[in-house]
Amino acid sequence: MKKLKYISVLSLPVFLGLLACKEPVATSNLELKKLPPISEKAASEPQIAEEESPYSPLLATLIPPGAAGQKREVTFWYGLYMQGQKVGYMKQHNEIKAGEVHFHSSMYASVKGMGRKTDITVNESQIFTLKNGELKQLSFSQSSPDQMEMRQEGFCRSGTLYISSYTGNQKQETSFPCVENLKNHLAVEALILAGEKREKESVTSSRYEPSLMQPVTNKSLIKKISATLVDGIKGQTYEIEEKTINPPGTGLSSVSIYNSEALLLSTQVGGFFTAKLESEAEAQKPTSSRDILVASAIKLPGDTPADILGGSYRLIAAGFPEDFTLPPASLGQKAERRDDKIIFTFMPQEKPANLPQVPLKNEGEAAKYLINEPQYQSAAKEIKELAASLTAGGDYWQTHQNILHYVYKSLKKSYVPAMANALDVLKIGKGDCTEHSTLYVALARAAGIPARQAVGAAYWPQGGGFGWHAWAEIWTGENWLAVDPTWDQEIADTTHWHFASGSMDAQVRISGLLGSVKIISAQKL
Repeated sequence: MKKLKYISVLSLPVFLGLLACKEPVATSNLELKKLPPISEKAASEPQIAEEESPYSPLLATLIPPGAAGQKREVTFWYGLYMQGQKVGYMKQHNEIKAGEVHFHSSMYASVKGMGRKTDITVNESQIFTLKNGELKQLSFSQSSPDQMEMRQEGFCRSGTLYISSYTGNQKQETSFPCVENLKNHLAVEALILAGEKREKESVTSSRYEPSLMQPVTNKSLIKKISATLVDGIKGQTYEIEEKTINPPGTGLSSVSIYNSEALLLSTQVGGFFTAKLESEAEAQKPTSSRDILVASAIKLPGDTPADILGGSYRLIAAGFPEDFTLPPASLGQKAERRDDKIIFTFMPQEKPANLPQVPLKNEGEAAKYLINEPQYQSAAKEIKELAASLTAGGDYWQTHQNILHYVYKSLKKSYVPAMANALDVLKIGKGDCTEHSTLYVALARAAGIPARQAVGAAYWPQGGGFGWHAWAEIWTGENWLAVDPTWDQEIADTTHWHFASGSMDAQVRISGLLGSVKIISAQKL
């Protein structure tokens, strides 16, 4: 049976929280809420017969008609692996009914971090009309065992995509040009099924990416065509390389293998994540007990002593994709390309001499780092009131210190695999580096200090290398200064290896680096 593909494996590191923290959280099971329909208007539109749709020939190939009276539907399963170790599975269910095409995907993973396992579930769905291929409804939901939830719901009308994001007890609405449609959704399958194909042929397509909270454009390239023989039948497999080309510098990429019937056999992100087509029983077999946080650490070469990381030092690293955007020079780090490697130079930061008064004006380069966002609800009553109690009469540095020490002392150190938001962090009172930096950023913004998350790696003795980590950066009026509320560092030390800055998009941008970045040499300066 021929099947369709829709798997959000690119965003897996964000969903699983693969960032360094100091203590684990106990295993829990998740039960996601059923999402309500987008609107009564969306549910009441007239239906059409399938034969009226221009997409019917392609859909008939991918989801063959069943016997009379049977629904047209198909389900397939994928085992989920990290560096060859089983951590969970993904399930895809697609069906055609009442003039619509429904795509539903679920991901279940159990990850061991710092000695204990934590479960996570992600659900995503899209519904398209057959008549014109327009997106009728989309939904995305991800929660943690600690009741931290992030949901998105959306629909297209008259060329506009309307998105509602729910984090904590807040709802935020945004809109974009509607690029999500059935043609884009099936672009790779259509390329494979479109007659004679050659290597280097490609197709571009666009879709809404929930982890980035914005539309993206992907380029899918036939990298290699290979002859196969399955059960005595000759065929071909297609190695498809998919990269996000807009917005630029996201670093999102994957390599997938399809057969000649457009069936996805496997997909791989970087050198770390792989999804493989399996039977239902095989996909749901028990997962590995390997500590994935330790496994993902970036090791120092050979017998390089860890004390080389104190003061000023230099790392030469490889494994970054060609389109990786170098982090801008800051008070503590500089980066430059040299052939296929990147040289990172680290210097101790110092407290700036002339700091402005807070609150800073919402203008200039740092203006967007004062605004309320779904992840950092700086305008929420609870955040504003708490920030006001920590503000030190306009004194920039004292306000920063008060907020940083509050976050460090008030949050219990626990591994929480979730897409964090400040209100939920405040409610549950615990978390790892993602939760600490998220709450710090929201409080700093509410107090008038422009702040953003920084993501990358930091030296982590428990993992024997650089563990994936998140901290914060604050705007001093002239430069960005790295600070770390998880480790109670008013000025982050030189073991913080900065790859990207921003919100959820920054965490997604480094997903392709997991398993691929290698340190070639380390040198004391």
